[in-house]
Amino acid sequence: MYKVSILIPVYNVEKYLSKCLESILIQTYKNIEIIIINDGTTDSSLDIAKLYASNYDFIHVYSYENAGISTTRNRALEKATGDYYLFVDSDDYLPDDYVEELYSCAINQQADIVYCDLFDFEKDEIYLKARNFEIYSFLTANYISNCSLVRKDILGEIRYDEHLSGKKLEDYDFFLNLVINRNAKACYQPNTKLFYRVF
Repeated sequence: MYKVSILIPVYNVEKYLSKCLESILIQTYKNIEIIIINDGTTDSSLDIAKLYASNYDFIHVYSYENAGISTTRNRALEKATGDYYLFVDSDDYLPDDYVEELYSCAINQQADIVYCDLFDFEKDEIYLKARNFEIYSFLTANYISNCSLVRKDILGEIRYDEHLSGKKLEDYDFFLNLVINRNAKACYQPNTKLFYRVF
């Protein structure tokens, strides 16, 4: 089994971080590492992250001054040692088979990117309904969330554009780059969903 690096940017999420981490710890897929990047948080999020890291040797915490989401994700990519990367927002949480479902799809479909629906757990409704990948439809609307599984070897030099940080475009730009410039194969996994908090 290949290792999956779960990459978590953290900034002032003390209300949600424990639930997020607990949902990862009970995943049915066990060959994981958790990379937490503290982006200059000012609440107790860092203390929570360090507490978990002290109890699990596969959880690693790194702290930096606040630099925004794109820089934080790029820092996480540099620290990861897995064969696949999975970004998880620190205020979201995963069904217990989430990693296994996306990983199985990646292997069975020989996919470079595996994505799914996002479910708004506060409103109890689908927030982002994904669809089977088709390049022309993807050029007009983004339906691949940042909480998708990505094969490490497809990345090459592609990273998140730090000029787009916080503009709600960094994820779309990242996946467009992978599909267009790296010929990444994207696959929709309709059998699972991520529990997502909408700001």
